[in-house]
Amino acid sequence: MTRIKMVLLHLSLALGLSLSAFAQTEKAVVLNPEKPQPGGKLEISYNAKESSLGDSKDVKGTVYLYCNYKWITKDLSLNYESNNWKGTLDVPSDCGLLALKFKSNGKIDNNGNNGYVWMLQKADQSSMPGANAAWGLMRSPDYGYAIPNYIDLEKFAVNDTVTYMWINNEIVKNSVSAAPMAMLFANSLYRSHVDGAEQRMKNIAAFLIKQNTEESLVNAAVIYKNLLGMAQPADSLTKVILGRYPKGSIARLNAYRAASKQTDMKKKRQALAQFLIDFPESPADAQYNENNMINYDKAYEMIVLIDTMDKNYSSLQTYLNQLSFGASITLFYKLIQIPHDRKDIPDQELYQYAKLLVDHMESIKSVKPARYYYLSPNEWEEQWQDDMARTVLITYIDLLKNVGKNKEALSYALQAQQSFNYTVADVNNSMISLLTETGDKEGLKKLLIGALYNNQVTPLMLDLLKKEYVAEHNSEAGFDEFVKSHKDPKLVAKELKSLDGNRREGVMPAWKMMDIDGKLIDSNNIKGKTYVLDFWSSWCVPCKASFPGMKLAVERYKNDPSVEFYFVDTEEHSADYKAAAIKYIKDNNYPFHVLFDNKVKGAKINDEVFSRIAKAFTISGIPQKIFVDGNGNVQFISIGYKGSPSELADEISGMVELTKSIK
Repeated sequence: MTRIKMVLLHLSLALGLSLSAFAQTEKAVVLNPEKPQPGGKLEISYNAKESSLGDSKDVKGTVYLYCNYKWITKDLSLNYESNNWKGTLDVPSDCGLLALKFKSNGKIDNNGNNGYVWMLQKADQSSMPGANAAWGLMRSPDYGYAIPNYIDLEKFAVNDTVTYMWINNEIVKNSVSAAPMAMLFANSLYRSHVDGAEQRMKNIAAFLIKQNTEESLVNAAVIYKNLLGMAQPADSLTKVILGRYPKGSIARLNAYRAASKQTDMKKKRQALAQFLIDFPESPADAQYNENNMINYDKAYEMIVLIDTMDKNYSSLQTYLNQLSFGASITLFYKLIQIPHDRKDIPDQELYQYAKLLVDHMESIKSVKPARYYYLSPNEWEEQWQDDMARTVLITYIDLLKNVGKNKEALSYALQAQQSFNYTVADVNNSMISLLTETGDKEGLKKLLIGALYNNQVTPLMLDLLKKEYVAEHNSEAGFDEFVKSHKDPKLVAKELKSLDGNRREGVMPAWKMMDIDGKLIDSNNIKGKTYVLDFWSSWCVPCKASFPGMKLAVERYKNDPSVEFYFVDTEEHSADYKAAAIKYIKDNNYPFHVLFDNKVKGAKINDEVFSRIAKAFTISGIPQKIFVDGNGNVQFISIGYKGSPSELADEISGMVELTKSIK
């Protein structure tokens, strides 16, 4: 089959898909007028029973509008009337394509991945500018205009040839689209390799040069250099652009690259600060910045981080209002979460900077980042809420508690639970004292049961649950069964199945290590027993975060002489690590049998045993837990910590039991 026939086949398939998309909307969606009119009012009637949503009680809508060559996403308010969900929409006068999505309780109706899509027409029945391009681009994941979470792009994306055909149709049918679509057209030619692509890219470059604007000249230079590989015309154009626009896009790129390449931190800080003065973020070309990786957020972040290395936080205040939501999250993690988790800086000192960042993030809540163009205002609010909860509030709630801001801490905890719904143990645990202080017994009970159902329980919460259970039943008898019966059975089955991912096979290398009391523990002397080696270090935050869960696991087996747990302090750098480890274990009342990894003569760290095991089983990093059966063979190796003490204890117990069963 010739290439042109292949192109025509792809086009016919794409046209067929588009026509079927329109045809299949008839049962579920009815529009009035039947064909949406640019600048007109549109009545939408949706019959959920004729769709994948079925008899849904709460249906919401999202509208995607391609206007003036960019996407606008809106919420569609729907009311239930006469067995249908109905809403109205004012269609923008420059709208080329309109698409609808309906959703209810986490389910989405996108017309079976065809989309509910209408390409709009002018009064003379010719297509509106952008209509053809939008239909191709919305299904093309590599051009920056696809719509995530609408059509499944993993299965239904179109290829570069189809994208080229739709953009070509756009320019043929609407000459006004030639300039705004020029770069997308050139990229589709380059990626699809259709016949005559090289000459057509040259024609596009020549067309852009005639437009004679900074943007068009820059794009022409990009086509020559990146798509055609023609250095001479690209360099000539670049010189013209720099001479005509000394503070323009290319000059901005050169200055940013020069500042970023600085290796001396003081010089880098100075260069980035000068860059921000010479080339302020507004009114810079945001699309050019993105295409060329000019990252203003990184510039702000780097200046602030360099300054705070010297305990100078003044630049945080200076650049605070320029920080995007994403940059604020990054700085919160580096300036607040890390030192809070490691206890490097007192929370009283961190609080003022944490509050600055949180207040700023709340103040820009309504400012949707450009990369989330596909989210409606309500969808963006949900995204913002989830991002805040997962990246900021877990730490901020704990910090607020520690500085005595309990009222604020509870407010943020309740906000976080809107996203978590009791699925994060740290937030659940923080709420215990906060609810107890307010005397909210009903809220406390709801929290404990919700946390138990999701297996996100801490030792403190288990103690409270047991206390309530004993008060009601006058005995601890049956408490373990009570706990098991209140866990989500689907979650329990999933966790049990996940243990298979930790399966390993091999002979455990022999080892000898001194314990916390100066006693030598020899692996040869514990054969016949199931044992767990938990490798940790005093500098390892997730290692120590996992200890409450490990405490639960150890206590479950305290009366089982066939199971041993050893907590191996490894990879330590400081001279007094043993004393520090002993103090930490005692201060936190952990019933752990601590061993110290051996230090090879001349080595900087004590990792003799761990390094041999890591080499034998091709593993790295801590925390690492090794499960060894009575025959001296490794059965499981698990790494890291997911964040829930009760979930970890269940995982450990599951692997211990499976290891014990080996005879």
